Formats: sequence, structure tokens, C-alpha cells
Amino acid sequence: MHSLGSKLLFAGTIFSSSFLLFLVQPLIAKQILPWFGGSAAVWSVCMVFFQVTLLGGYAYADWVVT
Repeated sequence: MHSLGSKLLFAGTIFSSSFLLFLVQPLIAKQILPWFGGSAAVWSVCMVFFQVTLLGGYAYADWVVT
């Protein structure tokens, strides 16, 4: 069994990685927007890419643990 400290460490790691992803996501999207024409579709595709990548990371972490 995991102790409370290790559970808090895991929770803190997941929270900080999600926070950093959501912090970096708009910055990268804003930088590449002019390269691809600056349309709303470019912004949407970038947002969907990051969300799918995050979901894939969570699925991979779940797969590794189980």
C-alpha cells in the first residue's frame, strides 16, 4: 500500500504536469498561428492536439499501472 505522502506526491505531479501543459498550450498555439495562416481552424487543431496528447498520456499512465 502507498502511504499518504506518496499519494500526495503523485497527485502533485499530475496536477503540475497538467498545469504546465495548459500553460504551454496557448503559448505554442499563439506562436505557430501565423505560420499556418492565422485562421480559427489552426487554433482549434492545436487545442485538439494538446487535449488528445494529454488524454493519451493519461491512458498510457493508466495502462502502465494496471
